[in-house]
Amino acid sequence: MTYKVSSGTLNLCSLTHCVVLLLSLQVNTSELRHAIFVLYLITFVVGALGNTLTIVALACAAKRSAAMCFMLNLAIADDLFISSLPFKAHSTLTGRWAFGAGACKILSVFYSVCTIF
Repeated sequence: MTYKVSSGTLNLCSLTHCVVLLLSLQVNTSELRHAIFVLYLITFVVGALGNTLTIVALACAAKRSAAMCFMLNLAIADDLFISSLPFKAHSTLTGRWAFGAGACKILSVFYSVCTIF
């Protein structure tokens, strides 16, 4: 999908382009922060519920295999990543980090270890 803006045409395959598009549309930053806050919280609730149920189901399964072990590890990594979203939501909404240096370091490790980017 492409859009025409004053600086040319943007391809929406990249997050950077999405940010540029939002800035070019002159979106109210307060409204954008609230929207991102709500999306973070919805993602947290759905993701935590789904991954926790997956962990329980895989941990209680009678048959163990390498694939099940891989899926269990993936669900645990996803849960660790999802656990950082409420903190990110709060900092996005307020525009500052209010949880101290220790929480920042721990959540940075969760984020960097649990993502492939």
